[in-house]
Amino acid sequence: MATATGDDQPKLKLYSYWRSSCSFRVRIALNLKGLHYDYEAVNLVKGEQRNPGLFFSLYSTTFIQSIY
Repeated sequence: MATATGDDQPKLKLYSYWRSSCSFRVRIALNLKGLHYDYEAVNLVKGEQRNPGLFFSLYSTTFIQSIY
């Protein structure tokens, strides 16, 4: 969930893989809109998107460019 920050913008967390072209476009869009976000790397080579940890519990379809 997004939480309010000091400047009344929602706090976003982007789960992403650095080589993903979709994630790259999402980062561009967030920066163009001036939205602040925390970047959380997900390594697809290691299969972290299928790990039953935090990421999987948030977004069970295992697609990467997720914003929570």
